[in-house]
Amino acid sequence: MKHVKLYEQFVEEINEAIAPNTPLLIKADNGKLRWNHGVNQNSMLSVVRKLVTPEGKKALAGAYMDDVDVVNKKTSQTIISIGPGMTPAHIAKATNSWAEKNAELFAPKNKSVANSETIEIKSDTRAIVAVDANTAVAIKKAVHNSKEGIQVRIMDRKDGAKVYIDTEDKETLSAVIAKIKSLV
Repeated sequence: MKHVKLYEQFVEEINEAIAPNTPLLIKADNGKLRWNHGVNQNSMLSVVRKLVTPEGKKALAGAYMDDVDVVNKKTSQTIISIGPGMTPAHIAKATNSWAEKNAELFAPKNKSVANSETIEIKSDTRAIVAVDANTAVAIKKAVHNSKEGIQVRIMDRKDGAKVYIDTEDKETLSAVIAKIKSLV
């Protein structure tokens, strides 16, 4: 057991031994590219994660290597293809620029009622609105009216809430949707 711990400690030290200016891929004697001695894909990614900006860290979250390509897990897009002589600093710089270009992928989702994508009309008498929890309560207070046949239910979700609106006819539903759009 002691030897296993020593081996794991040795591997950690090797992984942390990569400097930001260490070439990752070099040409072998046969002319093909190979990883530099002491460099592997996991150690390279751990060094790059220390060098990138917070946006770059979001881009590298769950990133994986496909041969010499660093691939974003969320989009399956290649962030950078590693070439001969490239260092972790080059990869960090490329990752930061890729993250800036694709910032909308990592931005928090804004659930605004004014956005027509958040209002889904299921039928002539039912609509579903995706909003945050506070807006959902405000919508229910403003719209719910049992006497007029307007039923509003709120279902909490991980990323906010969904407001289910049931009415007796199509005209009432369109009036309710107009009122909801005017609230925000």
